[in-house]
Amino acid sequence: MYIATHLFNIEYSYNPCKPFTELPSCQGVAACQVSTDGKYSFSIGKQDSAKWNSGGIGGSPTVTYTDGPKILVVTLVCSKDGTDELEALGESSTNNYRMRLTNKCACWDGCGGGPQTTTKPQPTSKSGGVSFIGGTVFIVHLLIVNIVYSIGLIT
Repeated sequence: MYIATHLFNIEYSYNPCKPFTELPSCQGVAACQVSTDGKYSFSIGKQDSAKWNSGGIGGSPTVTYTDGPKILVVTLVCSKDGTDELEALGESSTNNYRMRLTNKCACWDGCGGGPQTTTKPQPTSKSGGVSFIGGTVFIVHLLIVNIVYSIGLIT
């Protein structure tokens, strides 16, 4: 979980991975705005509302969260030098919050490994040529041609 302080001594808590609770009022959230005296807390984004935007060519990827009228946009910044930082950029307009998360996991290859493949390669014949599936398709086509030819002879 990340915590960042912004102007007027307001703290922001953020967990990009799983929902968290921060008393008195933030429960099951992705991000929370908290007064420095701890008396007040407000959800600024629910974890289950996360929407990914790749940023397109030349842009930075973002994750957007909502909770009622509140919208939080977290810009992800790739860091290969080990920087791990959350910057609270504050409330740009009423109910519109911005943060910047700098971390190696914001890089396209950052956390390594990538998703595991669940697709198995198709088997091929010993000669390395035609695959089993290709042979099956050929046989099915041959049968269809044979049936159509036979029907043509009968009529």
